[in-house]
Order: sequence, then C-alpha cells, then structure tokens
Amino acid sequence: ADAGAPPLLGVDAFVLDCSVPWPAALLVSRRAVVKYQLAFRRIFRAKRVERRLLRVWTDQQAAKRACGRGRARADLAPAFLLRQRMLHFAQSLVQHATCDVVGARWARLEDDL
Repeated sequence: ADAGAPPLLGVDAFVLDCSVPWPAALLVSRRAVVKYQLAFRRIFRAKRVERRLLRVWTDQQAAKRACGRGRARADLAPAFLLRQRMLHFAQSLVQHATCDVVGARWARLEDDL
C-alpha cells in the first residue's frame, strides 16, 4: 500500500457475497456474482456521495440564514449552484443504476426463468 494513500474505511471494503446452491449455480456463475458485487459497490458509493452532498446542503442552508441577503450570500451562490448540480448528478446516477440497469436485468432474468 502507498504510504501517502488515505486509510481504507470499512464502508469502502464492504462487499455483499452470496453462495449459489447447485441447481441455480448453473445459471449464476461466480463471474456474474462478481459483476453484481462491483455494480452494487458503485451504487453504494454513489449513495454515500449523495448523503454527503445532502449534509452539505444542510450546512449551506445555515450559511444562507447567517449571511442574510448581502454580498456574502452572492459570493457563495456559485458554491450553492455547484453543490446542487453535483447532487442532481449523484441522484441521477443512483436512479439510472438501480432502475435502468439492475432493475431491467432482474426483470429479464425473471422472464427467462
């Protein structure tokens, strides 16, 4: 490990695993399980980013109240806009990954069975 790298957090090492019993193992390979693990890890990280951005939103609301309607609030407007765009992107990514990718493939698997 790189000495300058930040330490690995428990949530970054979190992995869901499953063992597939024999008849189903013919349909679900170990490679497919690993692909789903990677997909869910990415979704999990995106949800963490979304939650952090929501916490930033809460902090920014307090800053807006403290600044009033003066010059300081106008100076912070680009930061507020950037946070909103980042939050929208994170929410769209999670929505796409869960509904359009995983949900669609799950429905196709159910139809194939």
